[in-house]
Amino acid sequence: MPLSDRIRRPWFRFPAILGSIVVLSGCVHPDFGTRTRLDLSGPVLVDVSTFAGDVNIRSTGDAPGEPYVYVKPMSKYAAHRHDEGRARLSDIDWSVEVSREQDPPVIRVRASTFEHEQQRQRLHVTVSAPSIEGVRVRTRLGDIDVDRASGPMDLETTDGDIDILADRPLDGPLTAVTTDGDIQLRTPPGTRGRLDFFTGDGRVVSRITRGSTRVQGRNDDRSFQAVLNEGLEPFVLRTNDGMIRFMVKPSPRAQSSQLLD
Repeated sequence: MPLSDRIRRPWFRFPAILGSIVVLSGCVHPDFGTRTRLDLSGPVLVDVSTFAGDVNIRSTGDAPGEPYVYVKPMSKYAAHRHDEGRARLSDIDWSVEVSREQDPPVIRVRASTFEHEQQRQRLHVTVSAPSIEGVRVRTRLGDIDVDRASGPMDLETTDGDIDILADRPLDGPLTAVTTDGDIQLRTPPGTRGRLDFFTGDGRVVSRITRGSTRVQGRNDDRSFQAVLNEGLEPFVLRTNDGMIRFMVKPSPRAQSSQLLD
């Protein structure tokens, strides 16, 4: 089996498809995406780096379905520039690689654009696999959503929210950073680590229904530092402008109104 399976599909290889782009309210949206099936079984790591756009990481567990990566480009221009926006989609380039040089293998997604006005383009990325045991994401101008993954996490965006939902206890390390957006971390009992949360302009709200918590360091409306279940690995949440919500309870998927204020 090769050590790396690489698929490279820049958008300029699909001139016929680009003709199907539709214009909505001054934004240029292609009415298609590209889904790449992955020949994988067992645990994987995920590493995504894109110039801009939403990133969704989904661990599906025992649910039926094959692992895949789905990408969808978008351009945002004023209405009078929609033809230019459509043409500029050809500047977006992306690749999907499965690296088998380590165990577990790594699903690696990379995206870039030659467009000099990069803030007007996005490449939204979804990665789905049965068992995801580590995540790294770098993006801009987009949200990050991690559902049911475990293991170390290193997440960074600008102008976007970060939502992490775990169905198994987390041991860290975990870092989630956004310049402008909310951060939400929901996890079941058994999670352990050194909590270090801070927002420059917002509030930190935590609800820990089970486990031992030893508060230490700086703690006020904008910061929270504590040791959860005597854990050693860091859990660092940072936003310049937004709310931080942290929840530990048996059914973390069930949202609590107490964390919405």
